[in-house]
Amino acid sequence: MKKSIATSWAVRLKKEQLPLWLAGAAAATTVVSIAAFEILLGAALLAVLLTKSSREAWRWPPITLPVCLWFALTFASAAASGHVQAAFPQFKKFYVYLMLFLVFALFRTIAQVRVLVLTWTLGASLSALWSFVQLTHKVQAARAAHMDFYLAYIDSRITGFMGHWMTFSGHMMIVLMLVGALFLFSSDRRGSAWMIVASTLITAALIAAFTRSMWLGAIGGGAYLIWMWRRWMILAIPVGIALVLLVNPFAVRERAISAFQPHGDVDSNEHRVVTRKIGWEMIKAHPFFGVGPEELFQQYKNYIPASVKLPLPT
Repeated sequence: MKKSIATSWAVRLKKEQLPLWLAGAAAATTVVSIAAFEILLGAALLAVLLTKSSREAWRWPPITLPVCLWFALTFASAAASGHVQAAFPQFKKFYVYLMLFLVFALFRTIAQVRVLVLTWTLGASLSALWSFVQLTHKVQAARAAHMDFYLAYIDSRITGFMGHWMTFSGHMMIVLMLVGALFLFSSDRRGSAWMIVASTLITAALIAAFTRSMWLGAIGGGAYLIWMWRRWMILAIPVGIALVLLVNPFAVRERAISAFQPHGDVDSNEHRVVTRKIGWEMIKAHPFFGVGPEELFQQYKNYIPASVKLPLPT
């Protein structure tokens, strides 16, 4: 009898923990496979609905109201544009934001958060390693074509497990901040050596991805973490940047300088100037709801200011 009771409690405990495990698996796979993430997210949501304890213990994050307001304004923008059906791709993306609510509601202890961050770190490290294989192939291809590496690489960069270098760079930046926070502020020092190795891999991949905005994000986030940890160590950041620019791996110095001295139309500087001007014209014409979701590409030509010379930079 005692054994059957213990077995029953074990089964119930596993069932009660299923939403947590599924939510954790969904969150962890975001850096590995978006498709797997979306499937696991749906499974986690279903598990929450079917598990009484998860429903009763549900809690809403402090930013629930702003997120819901953003959802509502997106619907309002679509309605105001008169192209509601065309906006469906944006509506479908609301699904992935449910991950925020799941993680906040189900992850309650520091130990749980630590496991999740370490799992993210493992996935990001594997993605970084794969990106190095991609980088090797791109270097070899540029040499075989007798092309300047910078010019050959800028429009065909490493992506890791993702489909675009912007997504990949964003993953690398966010995970780097998370593992940095864990390493600097956690009292549990287990796995510290692994975190240092992983951070090195992820940092190298982030640098090699050539995404300047993510470089700035990582520098800003890293500066905040270091300032909160040991203020005097903030001096390590400019020293580190100087060393990277001096060593100049993957022509990274040229990419950094391109923020001020672009390589003609190769870099996106002029393109961003033009898009800002077009965006300002759109805002002036539609100050409250914009042109509508999914309508930017369809309508941007109607808002090209006279000061912009055609053809537009790409």
